[in-house]
Amino acid sequence: MKVLLTCEHARNSFPPDMENIFKGKQRLLQSHRGWDEGALEMARGLKRKLKAPLLEGSHSRLVIDLNRSINHRKAFSEITKRLPQETKDKIISTIHRPFRENARVIVEKQSQVLHLSIHSFVPILDGKKRNCEIGILYDPRRPLETNVAKQLKLSFQANDPNVIIKMNYPYRGTSDGHTTQLRRTFSPKKYLGIELEFNQAWLKKLKNKNRVIEWIADSIQNSLL
Repeated sequence: MKVLLTCEHARNSFPPDMENIFKGKQRLLQSHRGWDEGALEMARGLKRKLKAPLLEGSHSRLVIDLNRSINHRKAFSEITKRLPQETKDKIISTIHRPFRENARVIVEKQSQVLHLSIHSFVPILDGKKRNCEIGILYDPRRPLETNVAKQLKLSFQANDPNVIIKMNYPYRGTSDGHTTQLRRTFSPKKYLGIELEFNQAWLKKLKNKNRVIEWIADSIQNSLL
């Protein structure tokens, strides 16, 4: 089984020709609405350890959310949703569609793929604490995917029993997303899509991120045996 890594919310930048509409939005760009802080570092570390291809989001999710379908009400943010349709079409054709198409082509060329979509989440949202360090998001209706997700959790816990790991938390694995779209495209035997969600507070306090990346990579490899 081949591994594909994606990091949809890797950056909080925007295209140069959108500087005017993002003027004064620096605080928003730096927040969780702008990007998944720490996710790209984890994704690149896993790329090195797993020797797997990695697709990185090129711009902030405030431009367009690569983890949302085009027709999703939050695909465009409050900043970009009122742009002229011609401008939005350009954003779709130059940012969203190429990212999704590159992933689809990689999966299509392989007999079986485990797609790991790497994200991070804020520890407190809307005043509620999220009591978890790692979330594993998957579709429980797909047996192979479910088995790999469960094996991942067991292997994570074997490496560090003190880490709190939850399944389909802090989001549901079947909500609209990149993995959800690819599940509709490919069969359950060919495509396994799992989102790994890392608590940003946990990532920031890690003393040795390379060690953590190593045991996560080992866990992924063990889950495929």
